[in-house]
Amino acid sequence: MTRQSIYNWLEWLKERKGRIVERLKDAGRSGRPRSKSAVVDKELGCLLETAPSEFGYQAIGWTNPLLRQHFSSSYDLKVSHQTIREAIARVGYRWKRPRYVLSRRPKHWRQAKGGSKKD
Repeated sequence: MTRQSIYNWLEWLKERKGRIVERLKDAGRSGRPRSKSAVVDKELGCLLETAPSEFGYQAIGWTNPLLRQHFSSSYDLKVSHQTIREAIARVGYRWKRPRYVLSRRPKHWRQAKGGSKKD
């Protein structure tokens, strides 16, 4: 920090009135607008717990394009595939492909040690 910066800060503090705590407080700032991910994170947890059919979609489960469409139509928020993927991970969910056929073990399957033995 330069010497002039310190003098400028001291001058700025002298111009402000009140206790030292009051003088050190910053003024309100407009700041950066909220990011899309904050809105997506807030709504995604509840959204994933409900079926898409409750919102009028003809789908069994949520997909990335369907979530993007929902946020676009319901919240007027255009989000990318990556934003949805990252939000799902932050909320604690993960994508898993559905199985169309039940997975069954073959008849000859046996565990390595102590597997089931039929006599």
